[in-house]
Amino acid sequence: MIDCGDDGNNNSSLREKAHEEEFERMKREEFADSNGIASNSNARNGRDFVTPDSNGIGTMTELRQEILRDMTFLDGCSSVSTKNEARGNSDDYFFFNSALEWKPNVPLRVPMVYCDFTASHCPLNSIEDYIRQTCLPFYGNTHTNTSVTGGQSSAFVSEARQIIAEVCNAKITGKASQDVVLFAGNGTTAAVRLLIDCLGLKHFSDSNTERNGGNRRGRKPLIVLGPFEHHSNLLPWRELGGDKFVVETARLARDGSMVDMKDLERILISHRKNNPDCPFIIGSFSAASNVTGTVVDDIAITKLLHKHGALSFWDYATGASYLNVNINPTPSLYSDDKAADLAKDAVFFSGHKLLGGGGGTPGVLIVKKQLVSSLNPPGQACGGGTVFYVTKDRHRFLSDRIERYEGGTPNVVGIWRLGLVWRLKLSLKISAGKILSSEKKQNENGNGNGSAKNQQDLSSLLLEYDLMRARNIQERLLKISNLVLLDGKFSSSVAKLPIYSFLIRCGNRFLHYNYVCALLNDVFGIQSRGGCQCAGPYSQYLLGMNNTDKSNGDCTGGCGSNEAVENWLVHTKDELMRPGATRLSLPSMGTTPEQEDYVLEAIRWVATHGWKLLHVYRCNHRSGEWRHKSRQSSPLGTNDRRWLSHYRMKASAKEDADNNDGKTGTSSMEEGSLLANAMKNANKMLLLVIHDQSSISQTLKMVEEEESPSSLRWYVYPKDVARYIRDSLEEVPGTEDPSNIQGALRPLALDPNDIDTTELEEKIVDKEDLSSAVTTEKEKDNLHPAMLHFRDGEHSGEAALEEIIEGRDDGELSDYCQVFDPASDGWLTIDSYIEMYKYSCDDNEDGKVEIEDPICEEENAVESLTRAVSSIEIEPNEDFQFIPKNDQKKPKRDLSAWGKGQVQPLTTKVEGNENNGKDEAISRRKKSKHIKPPAKLMRLCTQAMIQWDMLEDGDRLLIGLSGGKDSMSLLHVLLEFQKKLPVRFEIEVCTIDPMTPSFDPSPLIPYVESLGLKYHYIRDDIGKISMNVCCRYFFLPLNLNNSSEWL
Repeated sequence: MIDCGDDGNNNSSLREKAHEEEFERMKREEFADSNGIASNSNARNGRDFVTPDSNGIGTMTELRQEILRDMTFLDGCSSVSTKNEARGNSDDYFFFNSALEWKPNVPLRVPMVYCDFTASHCPLNSIEDYIRQTCLPFYGNTHTNTSVTGGQSSAFVSEARQIIAEVCNAKITGKASQDVVLFAGNGTTAAVRLLIDCLGLKHFSDSNTERNGGNRRGRKPLIVLGPFEHHSNLLPWRELGGDKFVVETARLARDGSMVDMKDLERILISHRKNNPDCPFIIGSFSAASNVTGTVVDDIAITKLLHKHGALSFWDYATGASYLNVNINPTPSLYSDDKAADLAKDAVFFSGHKLLGGGGGTPGVLIVKKQLVSSLNPPGQACGGGTVFYVTKDRHRFLSDRIERYEGGTPNVVGIWRLGLVWRLKLSLKISAGKILSSEKKQNENGNGNGSAKNQQDLSSLLLEYDLMRARNIQERLLKISNLVLLDGKFSSSVAKLPIYSFLIRCGNRFLHYNYVCALLNDVFGIQSRGGCQCAGPYSQYLLGMNNTDKSNGDCTGGCGSNEAVENWLVHTKDELMRPGATRLSLPSMGTTPEQEDYVLEAIRWVATHGWKLLHVYRCNHRSGEWRHKSRQSSPLGTNDRRWLSHYRMKASAKEDADNNDGKTGTSSMEEGSLLANAMKNANKMLLLVIHDQSSISQTLKMVEEEESPSSLRWYVYPKDVARYIRDSLEEVPGTEDPSNIQGALRPLALDPNDIDTTELEEKIVDKEDLSSAVTTEKEKDNLHPAMLHFRDGEHSGEAALEEIIEGRDDGELSDYCQVFDPASDGWLTIDSYIEMYKYSCDDNEDGKVEIEDPICEEENAVESLTRAVSSIEIEPNEDFQFIPKNDQKKPKRDLSAWGKGQVQPLTTKVEGNENNGKDEAISRRKKSKHIKPPAKLMRLCTQAMIQWDMLEDGDRLLIGLSGGKDSMSLLHVLLEFQKKLPVRFEIEVCTIDPMTPSFDPSPLIPYVESLGLKYHYIRDDIGKISMNVCCRYFFLPLNLNNSSEWL
């Protein structure tokens, strides 16, 4: 039995009230101290949290440099830092080794310049020091108040809640209390889920509807969302849809820059008309776009929502770092607005996106107290700390609106950190406001003007400063001719934060956004992000992928490629095709003016020269990543990766210095000179790369990738531009023609009125280009949709049929799972649906799969070898069967076999024989069960072997065999080559046994010898050696005859 309320107040509310009273007393003492009144508060006995205005900072440049220094965390690094007395600061940077070289065998060392603030902001040294020195000594569980650790920890949590409420103008104390501040797990995503639990929407049922026999007509609630929404403020609401709710999205205005207020009002009026008994309407909007930084008019939208009786919810995940979060704004004296018309009903944001919050902070939900139900079950927050009393057969939840929805032990340290973050935010607004007000006053006096504007609220001056900076930066980016700023056509008249998403044109396509991110990192140390930024619908709109529905007033000019791209991603897993852009952000509190110039010049450099480095990078279709060819298997470098496993308790200062020596670096030169030096090194590196004729020649011989069809492929391959690099062209032909764009992306910022969609639509249905994965229009009528809605009890969602079937086979879904069939407009079981839409396979009747001839420009040089490879056939047998991808399933296993691997049966070891030649080795190999690699693997390995001239007559190969899938696959591919190709070469195998309990390669001994191969099995504690040897490169003693001749 469950009782959702208690019979009176509980101790937690009394404790909270006591903490609130102490907080108010502390604020009064702090105010008295600031006005020169003596105070003996014991709060002064601890370490004060130093704020910028106490350090004698007089200009915005100095303030920004102070914040940047606080972000570096270089105290523990081996570095030498000197003061620049003329500028009053020391500009230290963390350096790391790039994959690129600016001299032969000399890696490019680049300064780390963080510009991914929209994803997560950086922690601050001052905050972490304060937590370590003042707070952590008193850490304890907040579910007790009788110990000093529990009491002080609870007091810190309560104070953090009150600081956030104060800065956000939430009223949580006293008789005027009307808001609640709740902490929620992982950022905005958890905060939105908590809001849904507070409202009881998952358990929503209309009692009047049930009494009327289930007639829901005219009673469905409406949830209307904004067009800029992040997935965190989109998917949870969509998942509530179905039979109970109507979910709609407001359109953008005709210029694409703002929410269309007329369309929003049309949605509200239309729903009220069609559902006159609608119990409630919810409007949930982002305060700012995380893709473009566009600021939304929250006051106007809130007024409109309240006018039509709707609740107003706001996502400040992006905006909280810049905007003033005000849940209860004060009406202007010159308007007729009432406070209730402007007050937001709920606000939520992610703590890790604020300055100083990157060390780990929870999400925050501020909601009107009347909306937090004390009757509904607390949903996902149900657990320890949420109950009033529990017996063996019943329990009663707390009615306290805070502890009822904050179950379990909270992220105590994260909440403390978040309180300090918001205190810093308030302090910075005031400090920056004073500086900007003083500068404005000086300018006005210099011009002979009065100081009428000096009475302006100081807290708004920092926001004005950021908006002005954002506009100036945008104007500089728009001057780069081949850079396409996604909102470049729309943001001339709207407020914008310094967040920028862009593509770089290269010929009639674009440089892949992940490649641009890789270059910014490898050449300049700039940390950015590529993709749709978890805001798929808005990004696809800006990229021109949506269908144009002019009959519905949609004049965006989309090319309609969205469905084709989705089909391609579902069927091929080709992540390179996923649409997106490169994004970076340049907040004033986190960057300096010198860094701004450096980043903008770096973007200009990449836009001009980035394509010239394509031949030394490789792309991965399955992950969508681009990496330098030397780091395909180790993206962080073989020597530069840090390891948690290297942690040692109570490490000495000398050990810390040794661990950091050579791995980290700082510079004491002036910031401007440092960044200019990095730019010079980039130019030197470019000269070295464009004269790398070996890499250019290898790129020209690359085979065409079959995964991405030309009609959808929107990015350039290295081979596309290699000949222009060889010919020393300064620009890829066609780059200056914005009308000549191929592929699925047609960014509206190019020119939304000049996009010709006819050509693309014809290419999308081209059967030859899209292969069998994306079908023609005639075939689509006979196939199931790419994505299906499914439901299984309370679990529902959308997925491909193959994934639903796999989920059922793996036990994630039950046998009662149903999918929705659009043709019959009803729900069917999975088995019934499969019977209606059987998969077809275009395999050859004889089951043979031929390896196609690799495409190679130097075919005459390897003609005989290519003919030999082309004749290789993989015959069907018990070892290998060609199974179509859609038919692959995980076999069901007997419960008794769980945790047991299947081992290939081995033949008895033959003693007294030596491998005297290839023929004898092949004959002895027949004693083992030969494994034939899959046809696709053989084809790709054959292409690589021919392209790179990897095998020649007389080669002697030594294979390092660990027993993993990679080395075992290589072994059997080489055995197949040895059997089929005319090239004569020898194979021997070596395994290093590290002598650790976690890895025992000894079962390889009989297996390798059963293949007829000479085996070198060496036992050596290499783990111990690696911990003691300073040099990263060492040789293992191998007792091999003529070992110097081995490859």
